[in-house]
Amino acid sequence: MNDRSSIVEEIKSRANITDVVSRYVELKRAGSLLKACCPFHSEKTPSFTVNEDRGTYKCFGCGEYGDVISFVSKIENLSFSETVEKLCEDYNIDASQYSFNAQKVNNSFYDITKATAVYYYNMLISGVNPGYAYIHERGLSDATITAFSIGYADETGYGLLNELTSKGFNLKDAVKVDALKEWDGKIRDGFFNRVIFPIINTRDKVIGFGGRDITGKARAKYLNSKESEIFHKRNNLYAINLTRSEITKAGYAIVVEGYMDVVSLYDKGVKNVTATLGTALTPEQAAMIKRYTSDVVLCYDSDNSGINSAIKGIDILRDAGLNVKVLNVSNGKDPDEFIKANGKEAFLKEVSEALPGIEYKLTQLRRHYDFSQREGSIGYVKAAVGILRGISAVEADYYIRLLSKQAGLSEGAIRLELSGGTGMDLGIGGSVGYENEAHEPSSQEQNVQTRPARDRAAEASEHAGINAYTSLERHLIRLLIYDPKHFSQMDAFAHIFVDHSYYMIVDMIIAIVKEEPNGELDLGKLRDSLDTQELLLLEDILENVALSDEPEVQFQECKRTVENLSLKKRQEEILLWLTEVRDDESKAQLLGELVEVQQRIREQQSLS
Repeated sequence: MNDRSSIVEEIKSRANITDVVSRYVELKRAGSLLKACCPFHSEKTPSFTVNEDRGTYKCFGCGEYGDVISFVSKIENLSFSETVEKLCEDYNIDASQYSFNAQKVNNSFYDITKATAVYYYNMLISGVNPGYAYIHERGLSDATITAFSIGYADETGYGLLNELTSKGFNLKDAVKVDALKEWDGKIRDGFFNRVIFPIINTRDKVIGFGGRDITGKARAKYLNSKESEIFHKRNNLYAINLTRSEITKAGYAIVVEGYMDVVSLYDKGVKNVTATLGTALTPEQAAMIKRYTSDVVLCYDSDNSGINSAIKGIDILRDAGLNVKVLNVSNGKDPDEFIKANGKEAFLKEVSEALPGIEYKLTQLRRHYDFSQREGSIGYVKAAVGILRGISAVEADYYIRLLSKQAGLSEGAIRLELSGGTGMDLGIGGSVGYENEAHEPSSQEQNVQTRPARDRAAEASEHAGINAYTSLERHLIRLLIYDPKHFSQMDAFAHIFVDHSYYMIVDMIIAIVKEEPNGELDLGKLRDSLDTQELLLLEDILENVALSDEPEVQFQECKRTVENLSLKKRQEEILLWLTEVRDDESKAQLLGELVEVQQRIREQQSLS
């Protein structure tokens, strides 16, 4: 076994999948499986299952399937090597014995940043100092200071340098992660006269720092660590290590601009909050938020800079498939000032009144037009139409009606403008000239090309052979009951079952056979272990699914057919993706996979 395989097997043997998954979702026992609502898509009825014996998970809603490593990789948005590193740390696995190991230099970087955060925190709480006075003046509790590991860099500029030197750290490495800085050949602290906010990633590693001036004399109120090998602003969010579970619990994330906004909201009990790191919201940050919720409230400052950031953020979040609302708190205050003055309940009331993203954009656009003049109304509508292009049919229909009321123009005229003046029926609520007549869009009218490729690929998979699958599943279950020895082969591809009830039957059969000393299936025990719906399906299979004269041949044929259907579904998915991707590297990868899939399909056909 090679080193990579060895460390993977070691992780799987030590990292119990139930323990790992239960950190993110609440698992409940369902026979031999555990169930929960899927952490990878929004659902109300649990369709996510964990099989502890196999060390695997599967969701019957979105199709996600894998082991403990793939679960952590997906939910934490980590690469394979990062996932291995995290699990090795979590389970005290010594990865040094394997050639596949995290870069040692990274570990020294993390040791430096951790020591830096501890030093600054101890400086803050050590006694009377300007940093502690500033933090308490801002009304923060000691519990919040500890939760965020807020620190203080004094005015000397050499305290951290002396600390890291005394602990034997490589000062050049400290410069690389911006804990220390080099000026004119001399090394000094990276921050001084500032309150320090450590930036911690979802693996609880300190990756950088933000420093807030407390003298009122610095040219920059905030300074952030420069980008380094361990710190990339666009890939991280402030305090997400603390607040991600709160975001999931609340069902939405509040995204603010600054460190103090996050800390103040959290201190006052609004904990489903995070912030960008001195940059505009990025697609990578949107993807990170989507791991924990599908709903976002942007709460930026009410100045022009905050408004522009919100407008840009709306598009980025919507492109990531998130629902977006925007809140500008009353009286032009930022979230920190507002919640200190008015309290948690008043702030949450403001959140409840946040505007949907598109409506917010239209509201801001209106400020630039004089509606008392005909030209103002027309100009507003023409500019607003640009905002509506590319949104869903239902949304467009709603906002066309809103624009019509605001500008005093007919819905038909607005639809014509949106169509580019072609007079085409856009399929968004009615034909030109018939704006008050009810109209239900056909499937062809629902702007199919603007829907994400992933949704279209999933839809293609659903139509690629679900009826055939159902028949095959029933036959495979019947064959498994006839001869339980097939379970050793079935175990390897049980995840292909698309019907949850059939999967539960198969899983129960396998569990019972494994427990029996002679490897036989106790049909009575199987019946006792199934719920009502599954039991009805089992009895129907036993009564109506016939075996052939050669059950073994029938079993192998079923397996081949399932594999062939899976390959054809994947082929259709790849073809759909090829119509969407633009970069050459992704196209080359997809084409390579397509060739392999088509070759396997031909091989399957030659066997039948």
